[in-house]
Amino acid sequence: VRVSGTAAQLADLFGAKLTLVRSADPSTGTPVEHRQREGALSIPASLAGIVVAVLGLDDRPQARTHLRVARPVGARAAGAPADAGAAPAARTSYTPLQLASLYSMPAGTDGSGQTLAIIELGGGFGSSDLDTYFAGLGLPAPSVSAVGVDGATNVAGQDPSGADGEVLLDIEVAGAIAPRASIVVYFAPNTDAGFLDAVSTAAHAAPAPTAISISWGQ
Repeated sequence: VRVSGTAAQLADLFGAKLTLVRSADPSTGTPVEHRQREGALSIPASLAGIVVAVLGLDDRPQARTHLRVARPVGARAAGAPADAGAAPAARTSYTPLQLASLYSMPAGTDGSGQTLAIIELGGGFGSSDLDTYFAGLGLPAPSVSAVGVDGATNVAGQDPSGADGEVLLDIEVAGAIAPRASIVVYFAPNTDAGFLDAVSTAAHAAPAPTAISISWGQ
């Protein structure tokens, strides 16, 4: 059920005060203005066990990206002192195809006729980036489309080492393992309500997705 009203009306309805505040975005660290709820929520006793959540009152960013870019072995950050006594840590990276082999993905399962949904709470992807990546693996680029939820859109180039990288990583892994599947990427605001609306939109889409991947912000 969607309910809209003024901050005062919603405060009266749910018994909590709403104020505008500024706090740091968990992904970028930049200050963002958002609503904040003060006090516990309440609902009429007759709705106990029926209403399981009230979302959208507090619209602060909820998740952050966990993408880490590995530096080459032996490299150190600019300005960091060299540690002559420390041996460089070994790093190994795997392509999605190698991971599919390690996880014993059965042969011939290329995703033909299937739809995969991916939930993203920020960032974006560019077709040229995907084309370059899949060409490097010797694979055809999969069919990838974007769906905006609650006003969010696919906006690439804003945070390549963070949010964008997270989005590309999700698409590249799914697209390499199932290159013939149709991939639909749902972009939603990084809020509780945005997350729920993205999952609901994907789950009720036609055709229905065979699987929904949610890893942005874990």
